[in-house]
Amino acid sequence: MTLCNCRDCGVLFVPDRVEVTVCRDCERHYDRMFDVVRELVRNDSRMTIQQLADKTNIPSQQLWEWVRNGRIHFQ
Repeated sequence: MTLCNCRDCGVLFVPDRVEVTVCRDCERHYDRMFDVVRELVRNDSRMTIQQLADKTNIPSQQLWEWVRNGRIHFQ
């Protein structure tokens, strides 16, 4: 069993996959943020990263990570 520190909140947790870097609470928080962004992009796919960041208060670095990982698609 390997223990890791959550990259966001610092809590110790046991990851269920090798690539997991955040605890379950932070993962749920990211999932909720992503749902908001996905809905906004679905309604207006011409929004820029900066517009999304301004509208949602989600850091643009997080939005870019979702783009790089293929989770967000723009027209």
